[in-house]
Amino acid sequence: MANDFGIEVDSADARRKMEQVARDLYGAPMVKAFQFSSLLVVRDGMINAPVDTGRLRSSITASIEADEETIQGVVGSNLAYAPHMEFGTGTFAGKSPHYPPAAALDVWAQRHGFSSGAVVARIIGRRGGLAPRKYLTNALEANRAQVTATIENAVQEIAQK
Repeated sequence: MANDFGIEVDSADARRKMEQVARDLYGAPMVKAFQFSSLLVVRDGMINAPVDTGRLRSSITASIEADEETIQGVVGSNLAYAPHMEFGTGTFAGKSPHYPPAAALDVWAQRHGFSSGAVVARIIGRRGGLAPRKYLTNALEANRAQVTATIENAVQEIAQK
């Protein structure tokens, strides 16, 4: 047996207020709460990110995606290697051992005293891949309580209008 619950609102003022609250939940007050929350995660993601040249760190950004039914904050990087640094590769990511392309590691290898990217690729492959760094996951976890409180406060503010 399904438990159905319904409310009928007779007052035009109450109905208008409820409709405004519903609009506000996806409007400016919530967008502001998500922007603030996303910037917290960006900040700690930048702090946590592994650094060689600083390119990964500086590529971490946030965007807010909102429509009439959903709102979400998206934090990430547009660099091709960012997911590999976050989630790992090969056996560390639950897959078969990973040997990265040697040419992709040539510049890094030279900067760190290796003769070529092939040497580094073999080392990574023998280990099974790259271990996950979880720089963004850890940033979200570190800020989870504040993100939750920020969004809850925005909902309370909207409801009190």
